[in-house]
Amino acid sequence: MRFGDALKALELGKSLQRTGWNGKGLFVYLVPAASYQAQTGAAREHFGEGAMVPYNAYFAIKNANETVSTWVPSVNDCLADDWGVVGCAVPPHQQCVLDEKQDTDIRITKLDEFIERNPAFLDLPVSERSRMKRQLDVMQELSTILAERIAAF
Repeated sequence: MRFGDALKALELGKSLQRTGWNGKGLFVYLVPAASYQAQTGAAREHFGEGAMVPYNAYFAIKNANETVSTWVPSVNDCLADDWGVVGCAVPPHQQCVLDEKQDTDIRITKLDEFIERNPAFLDLPVSERSRMKRQLDVMQELSTILAERIAAF
């Protein structure tokens, strides 16, 4: 999968790796924003002894030597198409179907929310509202077909 899809998987809590990485057992994951008790002198000095320090979300990498570090993707990582979910034994052609189903379902949710909840929808011409509803129907049919394909794996 490409990096854009890999980001979506990271946001869903998946651990990922590239087939092009040389290190054994390397994988990356997203550490969500949280607060941790101050661990360093600088943090204790700034936030107070025993204080909870707020951290932003960040990427982490499990290294070959069983340590964890923060991770920033390289340009090569961002442009690579060899990303995969750790422990996922799905062949690449099936992973494409899984990715397409996920993307389609996200688009369905967004379009459905616009049609059902956004007042701007009612300001559109009737012909455009009709086309958008037809589009939603077709997208839902695509999602059903993809689900059937996935069930047949």
